[in-house]
Amino acid sequence: MAAGEAVRLSCQKDNISRKATLNHTYYNRCAAALQTNISRWVLSIGKRYASETVRRNVDNIGYTPALLAEIERVAKLHVAEFTITMRSSAGADLFGERRRFSRAWNAFNKRYLKEIASEYFGEFVRVFEAHKSGVLHAHVLIECKKPLCNFGENERPLPFRFKPSGAVDVRMVAPWVTEVWRTIRTGQLDYLGIGERHTLQPIRKGVNLFARS
Repeated sequence: MAAGEAVRLSCQKDNISRKATLNHTYYNRCAAALQTNISRWVLSIGKRYASETVRRNVDNIGYTPALLAEIERVAKLHVAEFTITMRSSAGADLFGERRRFSRAWNAFNKRYLKEIASEYFGEFVRVFEAHKSGVLHAHVLIECKKPLCNFGENERPLPFRFKPSGAVDVRMVAPWVTEVWRTIRTGQLDYLGIGERHTLQPIRKGVNLFARS
């Protein structure tokens, strides 16, 4: 798939549409299906960037424990949590804000993910969420075409480290990641309706927790 393409998963729902009257048995089944789909998608990303030998072995003999561990290791280098926010308007109604954020997301996807940053990003899965204050943000799992980390001796990836604040240690991440941080933090995407608050970092909570968010 091309850059900025959403992965089509079964039972995918934006969680801003949830209501207290949902059939919880049905919803739980949908959530379980979505969790499984996302896990499989992340696995496919790991296989995509694994070595040719690993891909060939998977095709020939399937996912052995050793091959699965290697693919999961690679996936951690190429799948990121990406959170973006929208500047909120004081007193605006939530329905109107959702429509505005939907337009902002579409512009962000088209102008940034597909055009400006297409060398960095590929497929993604995203959900919208609202803070209690009504400010909207999007949680995104996104394919990164370049590794998220820096590399040390013998071209071994540096382990990700997080500060007490929860932010990833900048010394461990690849230069292209800090470039994306700077682009958003300095307001260069304001014209798309995207706020300066954001995250772009390796999956920290795990795929399963993201799928339940």
